[in-house]
Amino acid sequence: MAIARSRLQARLDAAIAAASNPIEGRCLRAERAALLARQGQLETARAAIDELTAQLAWEPNQALRGWLALAEGLLGYYSALGRGAQAAVEQAYGLAQGSPALIRLRALAAAWLANMAFANDDMPRMAALVREALDTAAPEQHGARARAALVAGYAYHFAAANARAQPWYEASRRHAIADGDETHLSALMHN
Repeated sequence: MAIARSRLQARLDAAIAAASNPIEGRCLRAERAALLARQGQLETARAAIDELTAQLAWEPNQALRGWLALAEGLLGYYSALGRGAQAAVEQAYGLAQGSPALIRLRALAAAWLANMAFANDDMPRMAALVREALDTAAPEQHGARARAALVAGYAYHFAAANARAQPWYEASRRHAIADGDETHLSALMHN
């Protein structure tokens, strides 16, 4: 049975087809692999990551290396639901530092690292990363904004400040809807 494409996946597929150069297309394919991992399509995500990693060996590129590190991290996170994936997301975050061309990657990696810091009970780092993700993400970068807002909502919720959590959950929901990210919406409803 084929899995229906989300609006986000359809948009990534269209962006891949319209990419102006091969590196841009590969970076978008790595971003798509991260989405596939989040959707539970682990084997498909792994195959895409492996193919892109082989291409990276022939044509090294910092942007592709960064997006692949994020995809590897999310694949690990959703494969084992553990903390072993953090090193790969940290690598993506590190590669994006100081590169204006990788500002989208930086914001998204910061949001995911905030999620992991929350899980690790490292609230000072979580707060700093949420702030960085929100400050760095462009207004239309809904994926980073949805994840950062979700983490802020969790933090308030688990601090027994439910009234303060609700606007963050609502912001997360609005950004996920705008992004067409049904996987995020499902997680938001479930959690």
